[in-house]
Order: sequence, then structure tokens, then C-alpha cells
Amino acid sequence: MSIPLPQALRVSTAPRIAFTGSGGKTTALFQLAKSMSNNSPVLVTASAHLGAWQVSLADGHLIAETPTTLENLKHQLQGVTLITGALDGDRTKPLDKDTLTALNQF
Repeated sequence: MSIPLPQALRVSTAPRIAFTGSGGKTTALFQLAKSMSNNSPVLVTASAHLGAWQVSLADGHLIAETPTTLENLKHQLQGVTLITGALDGDRTKPLDKDTLTALNQF
């Protein structure tokens, strides 16, 4: 018998979840987000860069370089939406402090 990931991690009603440490964060983050997106949209971001190839793990991707980029976001949410800074070669940039703070207001 397998237990659903949100239940196993006891986060089924958590409005915000953070992953820290080394190795496996992105995989765990997207697996959890996908399993929780059945009931409502899920937003995913990173405080550091992600590999550009990891963008495809989300259902949608928004580049948010300023808090104003997030203004219409609530009306466009479906499934798992990854929000990052600009693409920089083979990596995404993290959100700046003001944009991350605005995202936390959702």
C-alpha cells in the first residue's frame, strides 16, 4: 500500500512548503506539486537558480523580473506554474527579494 506524497509528508493543507538541503530538492518539489495540483493550482519557485531544462517539469512557466509581472497571475493559474527570474544561458535566475515578497502575498 502506497501513501500519497502530500499525506506522507503531512503537507496536504500547507499553503507554503520549502525544500532545503542538497540533492533531490527539485525532483521532490515537482513530484509534490504535481500530486497537489489535482485540487487547485500550485506555484513553484526557487530561491536559487534552476537548470533551464527543469522548466519543462511544470505545466506553465512565468518569468517574473518585477512584482508587477505577478499582477494578472491569479487569473492564469492552471496545474503547476513555475515562476522564475530570466533565463540566463542554461539556468534560470532566482526571483529578486521584492518579487518573492509579492509572490508570498498570494
